[in-house]
Amino acid sequence: MNRDRIYKLLEDFYEGSTSRVEEEELYQFFLSPDVPEELLQDKTLFLQFKKKSAIAVPADLSQKLSVLIDREAAKGSNTISFSKRKRILNWAVSIAAAFLVLLAVKQLYTYNGKRPMGEIMEPALAQVKAQKALQLVSVNLNKGITQWSEAQVDMHKVVHVVNKHIK
Repeated sequence: MNRDRIYKLLEDFYEGSTSRVEEEELYQFFLSPDVPEELLQDKTLFLQFKKKSAIAVPADLSQKLSVLIDREAAKGSNTISFSKRKRILNWAVSIAAAFLVLLAVKQLYTYNGKRPMGEIMEPALAQVKAQKALQLVSVNLNKGITQWSEAQVDMHKVVHVVNKHIK
């Protein structure tokens, strides 16, 4: 058989555009003992494909696959994505932090109707102390967010492992 024809038929076969007659022609070629060495892997693969074609496909396979796909689609629509949860949590933490800062300021200025505790008469000193306090809040908040992110990564890994073992 013409070598160029075999290469063309193989190319068409791998693209899925061969007819049954062309596939039979390839099969007959690969059954012959004079297959070039560079086509031995193709020979093994092609002969395996030919053997597998005798497997019977259950009649209700399409229906079973549709049911499985529908079940998985319904299961997926009830869950909130990981990134959406993270955005919601970041938003909630930001609001809570702002609320706590406002509450602390209110508490500072309404302490039993007396002069606020720790009131500083010099504005420059008050500014420095306020900056230090806000920096402390920022550092602690960043630590908390970092720990939360690490915990989320760990949880994501655990969920992945559990899902892998369930399937």
